[in-house]
Amino acid sequence: MGVTSYLTVNGEILSETRSGVESDYIPDPQGSTVALVDSSQTITDTFTWWPYGEVRSHVGSSVTPFGYNGTLGYYADGASGRLYVRANILLPSQTHWLTQDRLWPSELPYVYTSSAPTNFTDPSGLCRTRGASPLPPNPTNCRIYQIQCGEGFVYACNAFYACLNTGSSPEGNCVRSCLQRRLKSRLARGVPTTCDDWIKDHQICFQVEGYSNPCTNASTLALLCNNLFLPGAIAPGAIPCSQILEIGCSWPTPYPESGISPLGPPRAIKPRPHPCTDSFIPAPCLQTYT
Repeated sequence: MGVTSYLTVNGEILSETRSGVESDYIPDPQGSTVALVDSSQTITDTFTWWPYGEVRSHVGSSVTPFGYNGTLGYYADGASGRLYVRANILLPSQTHWLTQDRLWPSELPYVYTSSAPTNFTDPSGLCRTRGASPLPPNPTNCRIYQIQCGEGFVYACNAFYACLNTGSSPEGNCVRSCLQRRLKSRLARGVPTTCDDWIKDHQICFQVEGYSNPCTNASTLALLCNNLFLPGAIAPGAIPCSQILEIGCSWPTPYPESGISPLGPPRAIKPRPHPCTDSFIPAPCLQTYT
């Protein structure tokens, strides 16, 4: 039997390596695994779940015990169908705990998350809480890119601006969370981000979360890997570059002056072998690093 190891950050499961095969977990806002992605950035499996943890659908052949609310640590026993949730055991088919809640009578004795499993989770098995949250656009939720930009990564400077200005929607906020989760996974493993990684992250997160953005395409992302977007520059037609995104891409751009630059020497990430050139961003809006 092969060995399986898991990569976790602050208690959240990010990926697994099973018998030498690495898979990243892609969660929904609640924390349930909805997709597995292999080391080539290909989606190998997709999942959907009924509210109390039974498998609704599974496309693919991978096996993992961390499915329903799995990134929060819910562990499924395939033989019994039970979910081990630290201090208690959830019976998905019966929609309640196996044993009396240890906080009874302050909590109902057997009821899971006050019968609201789509609104709450209970990772400790003791007390309900909100699940993994989507990330609306604000400086705090986009700070990971600001830090990476400060370290010299140009793509992260551009990602910070996009993170703030692409607007707030259920799908968009979930994409924001998905993208940052994948970046954190690489940072935790000490794996540098490449241009292909950045492009593939967007493609995977857009697909999983059901989101689309006509201006966030592979061509534009390839261009922005190592070329800094200048929102305050002037594009042809005397239009501020920030307005190109607002007019041409329907971005709300609530932070039009939020462009940032590397604090130190720019650090290039490995570019695509054959960069695309059909981006919508005109040359005056870019600072090119060679």
